[in-house]
Amino acid sequence: MARQLYVDQTRKGPTEILDHTILWSDIIDPIEDTIVDATFEVDADMVVASGQFTAYDSTCWLSGGTAGRSYTCSHTITTANGRKFRRSVRVRCVQR
Repeated sequence: MARQLYVDQTRKGPTEILDHTILWSDIIDPIEDTIVDATFEVDADMVVASGQFTAYDSTCWLSGGTAGRSYTCSHTITTANGRKFRRSVRVRCVQR
């Protein structure tokens, strides 16, 4: 299995709904490609509330989680030319 690549980290409270965006232009601009699909996954008791994408970025909204735990939220995109890329964000759930 490939090593997990984290491109960002953030913090959220258990009752907050938090969005985060990954910009993919550094990868897909040079190859003249665009995003046509995006999927989102998160560990355990944190929930992907919703997700969306544009030609060059993907945004995931997260809810839930347990204070004191860290989670991995992964974005997987597919491009118009059939390429797939995956990047992840480390989310630390804190009591606020």
